[in-house]
Amino acid sequence: MTGRSKKLGIAVAVMSIVGLLLAAIPFIGSLAPTERTRAMEVFQRVDISDFERNTYQLIRVRPSKRWSEGSTSVVRPGRAWLVIRDDVGHFRVFGLPTWDDSILMPLRYWGQFEGYCRDLGPARDAVRIDAGTQIVCNDEDNDQFFRHHWYWSLDGRNLSGSVVNLEPIRTELQRDELVVLDPPWNL
Repeated sequence: MTGRSKKLGIAVAVMSIVGLLLAAIPFIGSLAPTERTRAMEVFQRVDISDFERNTYQLIRVRPSKRWSEGSTSVVRPGRAWLVIRDDVGHFRVFGLPTWDDSILMPLRYWGQFEGYCRDLGPARDAVRIDAGTQIVCNDEDNDQFFRHHWYWSLDGRNLSGSVVNLEPIRTELQRDELVVLDPPWNL
């Protein structure tokens, strides 16, 4: 190779590297969270100052939604948290998909729904919520075929082995507030 072609080869290589770096800048910038995502990362806080031991509450986080796009009807399930406080004072929070005023009950996977439940929580006959307490559908008029598979241990594990486990949500206790760290894509 002559000196001139060597210099030309180096110049092309340098320009190619500079071009790749300049092209990578927007790509790398797109990996950063958007403003909308950053705004959604504000954690939800639940006031627990009046939350007694051995109780539970269903907190609606996002309503279900139905809309039309052309000739197609589109639906998005809502989101709720099942917040349980046991007899020792520990909190457990599970994320649940909802439709209107009911919880969409799973079959084998979340997203594969088999029925509805208006009152999911510790069994009504449980006087104390402890390690032996089961989470069940307390609807008396629910005649869904899979209802006898809808029971979980207090840690969210399905006891029938036929239905998916409940989705635990990470929380932090801060004085009279429970900070719920639900991922932003769920809210």
